[in-house]
Amino acid sequence: MHRLLNGRPAWLLILDQFEEVFTPGAEAHRDAFIALLLRAAAEPGFRVIATLRADFQPQVIAHPGLCAVLNGGGTYYVGAPGPLALARMIEGPAQAVGLAVEPALTEQLVAEADREPGGLALLAAALQDTWLAGKDAGTLRLDHYARAVGGIKGL
Repeated sequence: MHRLLNGRPAWLLILDQFEEVFTPGAEAHRDAFIALLLRAAAEPGFRVIATLRADFQPQVIAHPGLCAVLNGGGTYYVGAPGPLALARMIEGPAQAVGLAVEPALTEQLVAEADREPGGLALLAAALQDTWLAGKDAGTLRLDHYARAVGGIKGL
C-alpha cells in the first residue's frame, strides 16, 4: 500500500468551521471529538485540514493537544476575501446554475460583507434568502434582496 500511495496521505479529513467545536452546543462531545481527531491525525497516511475563524484561535491554543499539533507546523493563515473575490463568490455560483445577478445587487452585497466579522456566513444567508425571493425571475436583483433581507447586518 505504501508503494501505491508513494508517501501521499491515504485519508484526508476536511473540517470547515472548526470553531463550532468550541461553541456551547458542542460542549458535551468536544473532548471526545478532539481526542479522536488527534489520534487520527497522528496516524501515518492521515491528514486534516481545518478552517477556523481567527477569533477562536485562543481556544485552540488553550487545548494542549491542538496547540502541539499547531506548533508542529503546517499552519497556514488565510485572510478575508477582498471585494473582487466576494463579487466572484456572489456571481459565480449563480451563473453556474443559469441565474444572472444584477450588478447593483453584487455591489450592495460586497459593500455590506467586505471586512464585516462573519461576513461570509452572513453573505451566504443573504444570498439564500435573496434567491428564495427571486428564483423564478431568472435574475437575482437588488429589490429581491431588499424585500427578503433588508441588509446583511439585519440578519
